Amino acid sequence: MRSLVVGLVVSVALVACGDIPAAPDAGGDAGIDAPTDPCDAPQLSVDQFFTCVSRTFCDVVSDCLGGDVAHLDCDDLPLVIFDEMFPPAFKRLLANSDQAGRAQWNPTAASTCLANLRDAQCELFSKGIGDEIFQCGAIVGNVLDGAPCQGDFECATPGAVCEDPSGGAGACGTQVCRKPAATDQLCTDLPCGPGDHCVRARVGTTTTSTCRSGAAGAVCDGSQDCDRDLFCNGGRNDQTAAGICTAAKPVGSICSEDRECRGELLCVGETDTATGFCTDVRVPGAQCDALMGCFGGQQCVGNQNQLGTCTAPAGAGDACATSQGIAFCGFTLACDGGTCAVAGNVGDPCTSNAGSGVLASNPNGCSGDLHCSTAIVGGSAGTCEAPRADGQACRSDSHCESGFCGSNQLCAPIPVCF
Repeated sequence: MRSLVVGLVVSVALVACGDIPAAPDAGGDAGIDAPTDPCDAPQLSVDQFFTCVSRTFCDVVSDCLGGDVAHLDCDDLPLVIFDEMFPPAFKRLLANSDQAGRAQWNPTAASTCLANLRDAQCELFSKGIGDEIFQCGAIVGNVLDGAPCQGDFECATPGAVCEDPSGGAGACGTQVCRKPAATDQLCTDLPCGPGDHCVRARVGTTTTSTCRSGAAGAVCDGSQDCDRDLFCNGGRNDQTAAGICTAAKPVGSICSEDRECRGELLCVGETDTATGFCTDVRVPGAQCDALMGCFGGQQCVGNQNQLGTCTAPAGAGDACATSQGIAFCGFTLACDGGTCAVAGNVGDPCTSNAGSGVLASNPNGCSGDLHCSTAIVGGSAGTCEAPRADGQACRSDSHCESGFCGSNQLCAPIPVCF
């Protein structure tokens, strides 16, 4: 899917690719001010786009999670954006596809993608709208339905997937572009096209999944079946599809879920037995009720099962705060012995890969794109390692500089099929 999986090196350049330049001086012979932020440019190359998305994600983590990002390489985060691939692997395939005429990068649409991401900001985490962000045509595929492919991005039909129709592992030569299910068709084996949602409904003992519009007035089972700034009014997430997609509510409205509230507003105070109120959690001192319950660079501080308060986050070296009864330093720092600290750096001891990565909050884990060696060699204790070079052992794509771990469990450049 051409979506954020947002679920987280040497670059291969395409025509017109380049690094993000320093911002030029404003003004010129024509008297037109140049953009102060190169990411505001109307066109973005592949490398520029990945750098700008990485920077934007850092901004979102800081603004929406109250995370300390000073220790992160915000120009090169290990984000999975297209086709569930890390940037080095994806760039290699895209370069191959571009050279063969199977797909092209659209720099103007890429700028639109970035603008969509910036516009979504905190809704990425609070409202789960990530899949909508990158449906903007940054990659133009030329491979027709039924023809061999090596990634969703090569498919000409919007929303098409590149997969083995027989359900196999998807080796080179067995994958073909398969068009998505159309509106009102079953989405049991195929995803829905852009703009549609796979809605589950049960009739008697039979449950069916059907592609439906998520526009206002559409039938829904839960708010995930509705478009942005809509919620499923009357939906119960019980496969009855008893709800209707309805416009989200303004601040102060009674609510029972975050999607019921407009834009960045969150539903604060709702429980299984009580309703909450749509609240602007960007306001300093606002009430909050969840770990990811405050925006504006704040964190929700309070006791378990009680409303908290949006306050300035603890930083590295500060005493750990308490959120919902848990010692907490945000989503990018670990609480280590009562003090907030960056999770393990290269060579530091570690015992776990849980809670590691960009959002590293485990004092026994590793930060950024590092992994604990125990993930590869086993054992109960190891050291934090950087992604490995080609030919070294691996267990997942994230362990490799190339962004690809082969079936032989060795790091390697991702194979190209054509």
